[in-house]
Amino acid sequence: SGRNTRTDFISVNIGTVLQEILVILRTDQKNYKELRSLEQQVLHIRDILKREITDSSNTSTASLTVETVLESFNFLNADSSEDNLSCSETIRIKDERTGSYHKDNICQHDFLTKNGDLGIKAAGTPALTSENVSLDQVLLTHLQLCRRLLQRFTSTGCVVVLQNCILEELSEQTLVLENLALICHEKSGNIKSVEEVIPKSKIGKSILSFWDKCTQTDYVLYLSAEKFLTQLRNCYTQKVAAKYPGQTERVFRTLLHQIVSCCELLLSPNVSEEVVTVFQFFNYVKKYNITQLGTYLIRLAKEVFLPEALQTAQKMKTLKKLKEKLVSEMQPLHQTLQTISILQLDENPKVTQAVTSFLRSALANNIFRAKALAYYTETLQEKDAQLQRAACMALKQLKAVESIEQIASLCHSQRVSVRDAAREALQSFGVKGRLAFDKANMLQHEEGLNQNSTTEITIL
Repeated sequence: SGRNTRTDFISVNIGTVLQEILVILRTDQKNYKELRSLEQQVLHIRDILKREITDSSNTSTASLTVETVLESFNFLNADSSEDNLSCSETIRIKDERTGSYHKDNICQHDFLTKNGDLGIKAAGTPALTSENVSLDQVLLTHLQLCRRLLQRFTSTGCVVVLQNCILEELSEQTLVLENLALICHEKSGNIKSVEEVIPKSKIGKSILSFWDKCTQTDYVLYLSAEKFLTQLRNCYTQKVAAKYPGQTERVFRTLLHQIVSCCELLLSPNVSEEVVTVFQFFNYVKKYNITQLGTYLIRLAKEVFLPEALQTAQKMKTLKKLKEKLVSEMQPLHQTLQTISILQLDENPKVTQAVTSFLRSALANNIFRAKALAYYTETLQEKDAQLQRAACMALKQLKAVESIEQIASLCHSQRVSVRDAAREALQSFGVKGRLAFDKANMLQHEEGLNQNSTTEITIL
């Protein structure tokens, strides 16, 4: 083969993931303009990469020894479920030009067929490459993100408000793929500076300086998550430790998790094995309008440790700080949203009043409200009655008419507290709430008739 070994491995992955994305998009998702745009961009990239392969020339030869291949796939003996796999894995590659081995990242679960066999040369899988290892790795990472987002989008039980968040993120990924397609087409994969990829006018000097330090000895387009963490430690440990001594690692890992999980839209159980691309990092910076990373980390730290502060005897003091200004400074993290919702059930009326006031103040913040709606609506499906009840109450304060059907589905819960909370939330939505309640009653009645039993229709 004219391609080096690493490119060969990644190119098969690119072809496989790209095919899987197209299969998902070609089912019944044509009603969403975001998905149509994504499909067009994926097809464009496929055409460009095929052309790259056609135009490529023999530049190097490399091979894997049998022992190296066997060592590379020790993970086959482990649990290979989707939730337990990260997007990257390491292989040792022998380059016959130098005789030396080096480590490279690949996506471990892309090498598994449905039967658990190695699918490196699966029939019908095109091997696609830009002929640039760095560019291929970034392209593979973002295609994997698209696939995982689509899998969640089409999964059973994915609520509409969460789907909307996923569609928004997929639009961002489509723009990334468009940028990558341009780089591939111009054969300019050997990017020397971040300004060649991200418009200079959109980059703060301190943010740019941090990324340069992250990638000064590596590719400009991406780096390993561990190296990203190392650079955070080098640059900001002293600043964060001044206010949160001994807690810096938790803050740094929270930032990393937010970046690689698309702000918790995806599960990333082992973020240390991920890679961080220039697009992931700068899209995150843009989303939260970060100009000084050190200042942002202090702000993030406040939220990371907020749940603990709200569970102490001094929680009223902390609650008084939950003003409108704090809403705009929050991600919000899932742990924050859960803690706040549970406090609505507190026996102290001053606590519940403070939480209610905070949630109402969040109505004006689109980022907070969108993420809160997605989280609380999904929480309605939990088995824990306390979480369901708290989620209903939070959605009421957020005026979540978008989640009306999911709330109505709990109106006939066997748990009285959940049932009452759902009905109270629907009542607050006026006519739409009553119509949703009547519809839920009708469905309940029809189910009862089908089971040859009588259902008492309650009145909201």
